[in-house]
Amino acid sequence: MHSAIRKFQKENTPTRIFYNDKGTPFGFVYDDSFLKFEQKKDRLRIFNYRAHAIDENLFQELVGMGVRVIVLDEKDDKVFRIWRTSIQKLETAPRRKLAGVRRVIIELSKCELLSGDPEPWYLARRSA
Repeated sequence: MHSAIRKFQKENTPTRIFYNDKGTPFGFVYDDSFLKFEQKKDRLRIFNYRAHAIDENLFQELVGMGVRVIVLDEKDDKVFRIWRTSIQKLETAPRRKLAGVRRVIIELSKCELLSGDPEPWYLARRSA
């Protein structure tokens, strides 16, 4: 977990916590923001390892809760990156059925990198 995220979580109380099937928390709602933890190794191969995804049902629930911003805290070994995007952008994002579940694709090239070293493809995409 990025130190800025850890500090934020100590200072704020989530209004909702989401758990995976093993009972581990993976996402937190804070007012109008959703914080989700990701691993770089879990990026989507079909998007050249430059995207993550969230379940369509979770996305619709977040929209219904008034969430406007999604923040991804991504871990890559000992390196952390914090990505931000808006619900508005994701409403038109591609959808794919992955592992039998319909998901909203979060293309990292369309996200804002808030913290961490940018990868070469991200720099190239931003300068184009």
